[in-house]
Parts: sequence; structure tokens; C-alpha cells
Amino acid sequence: MVEGMDDSSKLTRRKFVEGAVTLGASAAAVGSAEAGILRDLFGGKDTEKIERMKDPFYAAKKYMGHDGSKLQNNFGKLQAIGAEMKNKQKFLDFSQEKRSAKLSELTTPIVEEKNAYLREFDPELITDLLIEYIENGFTAGTQSLIQIYERAGGNTDRIREKGRLGVSDAAIANISSVMTYRIEDNPTADYGKVYRSPVTFRGHEAPKDH
Repeated sequence: MVEGMDDSSKLTRRKFVEGAVTLGASAAAVGSAEAGILRDLFGGKDTEKIERMKDPFYAAKKYMGHDGSKLQNNFGKLQAIGAEMKNKQKFLDFSQEKRSAKLSELTTPIVEEKNAYLREFDPELITDLLIEYIENGFTAGTQSLIQIYERAGGNTDRIREKGRLGVSDAAIANISSVMTYRIEDNPTADYGKVYRSPVTFRGHEAPKDH
């Protein structure tokens, strides 16, 4: 045996093992990415995402965080009024009628701003949510976004075939989101507490929300 051959062979084996480990790590990363691509191509479902989508506030979270969290900041204005009421007992010395009138005066601009943001966000977010719901099989309920889209003239099969390219802008334009705010003005332990509803959807032919 030539002197040094053992050391050379050990080095070769070590490099081979190190290379195999590196290759294995790279393959795992590529495999993870390919899994997402294959899921998109062959209709597999993201089970973790489906669990998140079961949350009644799933759509609301998308709206609240959209475009720099404009809606979240809007809701913060209502929360500020509620904090004043709760912490400083503001308006408690008013009669119920006068208190309600004052709160209507303070909250109407906030609600109007909220509704303006909903209208602004609807074309993009309704489209995004519709595609997500269809891809993940959320079709139940007569008031689901998918059912409303179909009643508005949209064809869900085209979305299944073409994705975003299959979305009907005309049908989307005939759907509105609804999210309501409420502030507790009765003199109870919850005085000043603020609430927001989940985001729901309606066709324009539906009665207006009050």
C-alpha cells in the first residue's frame, strides 16, 4: 500500500458523507417546496389552513389587517371611546336616551369610515376569499360566499378550472361585505365594552344592514 493512502481514503469518505448530508438537507427543502406545488396542481388540501379557515373571524382578520391595518386602526377609535367610558365612567350621568344620542354622534363617523374601507377592500378580498374557500371545499350554507357568488351570476366551476382567471368581476361587484360594531352603553359591568362581528357577505339585492 502506498504511504498516505489510508488518510486519503478517509478524507474521501468524510467528504462523501458531508456531501450526502448537505444534499439531503437541500433535498428536504426542495421537497417541502415541491409539496406545495404538487398540492396546488393536484388538489391536495392544506389541513392547517383549513383549520384556520374554520374560525368565524377568518375573513374579518384578513380585512382588519389589509392595507396597513386601516380597519384595525378604525376599530381602535371605537375602543378608545369605550376605554373612556369604562375607565372614566364617561356619560354615565346622562339619561339612557341622551347617552345613546351622544354615542351615536361620536361613533357615526367611525362606522362610516369602516363601511368605506369595506367597500374599498371588497373587490380584492372577496376574490381572494372566494378562491380560498373553493380550493379548500368550504361550500356549506346558503349564506356562504360561494352560494352568494353563484346567485350573483358567478360560475364556481370556472374558478376550479382557471383559478383567478375564472373569477367574474361582474359577480364580485354584486357582493358586499358586512361587519358591525357595537359599544355597550347600558350601565352594567360591561359598560364601555366594544364588539365587532365576523365579516359576512350579501348580494346587493339583500336588505341593507342597520
